[in-house]
Amino acid sequence: MSFKIVFSIIIGASLGALLRYGISVKLNPIFPSIPLGTLTVNWIGSFIMGITICIVMHSAALPKELIIGVVSGFLGSLTTLSTFSAETFELIIKKEYLYTCLQIVLHVAGSIGLVALGFFLCKVCFFTLGEK
Repeated sequence: MSFKIVFSIIIGASLGALLRYGISVKLNPIFPSIPLGTLTVNWIGSFIMGITICIVMHSAALPKELIIGVVSGFLGSLTTLSTFSAETFELIIKKEYLYTCLQIVLHVAGSIGLVALGFFLCKVCFFTLGEK
């Protein structure tokens, strides 16, 4: 692993972790049954992932260090499967089954939908202008 890749991951991860913490502190207390901070960071990360997939598929010009820094560093520390899993398990323990189902649907379907939305918006806005 090169120094450039390690450095890009460190920078990306630092920024992602700080953003995740800030969003969670602000939003999680609003509706504790479904912590909105965790949901928000997963949705933001999914949307950015969709954009990243689109850019990587349509442009070979980006340095691999930038892509790895964004995906493994920034998005890896911004999004959080472990916190989502722990919060969902906590809802199960509390026997809040409706919120458990809602939590799972919002995170999983919402995240997949936002990857698709990010991908297609990026494609339409940036890569279909010159196509016939």
